[in-house]
Amino acid sequence: MSPALDKYLCKKYPKIFSERNMSPKVTCMCWGFPNDGWLFLIDELCHNIQHHIDNPNWIQNPKTKLFEKPKEPTCPQVVASQVKEKFGGLRFYYSGGDEYVSALVNFAESMSYRICEDCGRMDETVSHNSKGWIRNTCEKCTPAEHLKDHKKVRDKKMVKALERAKTSPKEDAFADMMKIVKRHKLFRKKKTNESK
Repeated sequence: MSPALDKYLCKKYPKIFSERNMSPKVTCMCWGFPNDGWLFLIDELCHNIQHHIDNPNWIQNPKTKLFEKPKEPTCPQVVASQVKEKFGGLRFYYSGGDEYVSALVNFAESMSYRICEDCGRMDETVSHNSKGWIRNTCEKCTPAEHLKDHKKVRDKKMVKALERAKTSPKEDAFADMMKIVKRHKLFRKKKTNESK
């Protein structure tokens, strides 16, 4: 990640990234963040984590039956020990937190597979290549030598999604999937016509 964006995250969430400038002997956070494309994903994840810690859920007092704000924090402060890319997805390693924080991190990590790690684009063109280092990129950010493989993987995902939609009990889901496929085919035709 660029130094300006790195500084932005560390300044905005000083409690979560308190280990950012420590020695490599102490933490892996010293190596920084992955590519720029996941900035908004990491930013939103940290915002939700810190909001959950700073604003705990109110609990009901058994004696008065009234809801009160807890006197002590109910969730320990989250401290990131490493934020990196692995197998084309985001990995966010941390200490502290609770089940809610764990769910937020799992959701962000799963969303990273749908977001281009270079530019942040999120649409049907984002896929991964299976040759060499696995990266999730859109068609614009994919190197020319990996573009053919990138399209094969994306087309396989579309076929699997169609098969799931056919077996789905909802007819609306199948209709929606067919719209996506038609849009995808039109997009591919438009690209081939522009290249000629």
